[in-house]
Amino acid sequence: TWTITASAGSNGTIAPIGAVPVAGGSNQNFTITPDPCYRVQDVLVDGVSVGAVTAYLFTNVTYHHTIAASFTNTYTIAATAASNGIITPSGSVAVTCPNSQAFTVTPGPGYYVLDVLVDGSSVGAITAYTFASVSAGHTISASFATGCLTPPLGMVAWWPLDGGYGPTAVDLVGSAHGGFGGGATDVAG
Repeated sequence: TWTITASAGSNGTIAPIGAVPVAGGSNQNFTITPDPCYRVQDVLVDGVSVGAVTAYLFTNVTYHHTIAASFTNTYTIAATAASNGIITPSGSVAVTCPNSQAFTVTPGPGYYVLDVLVDGSSVGAITAYTFASVSAGHTISASFATGCLTPPLGMVAWWPLDGGYGPTAVDLVGSAHGGFGGGATDVAG
């Protein structure tokens, strides 16, 4: 009979735990479970990391082993911005569960927010986003554009009036035939 000594740090469990007897040549499975708001940080088998696994199987046991699990409640949000704008904060942002984390998206001069992706899905052309009660890793990325925006139906042209920082536009009805006078209308979006 061989012994596998199993232990877990605070904020999670390993089962079975303690000195687990295993018949020679047998297999022994361990299940690692973090507490709510926590995740497995690492599992060490005989002092060597096998990663943040939630289960581990010893096969054909022919000598003594150890298994130790550790846990964390810190998650990472990877925040990136394309050129011509910034996202604040940026980079790998560590957040402790269950806290929230806010981000601000700011286009550069002459640019506007084209899109913001959260975990790979569009949330629109927004300038602020908050991850509430973070309990997993996330991504957020922003892209920017410049130039004439596509005008809404019935509008001849559409330009940002405030340097690209908001939804204002101008309808230049008839501008191709008489300049910018007469038909210019400031439209708040």
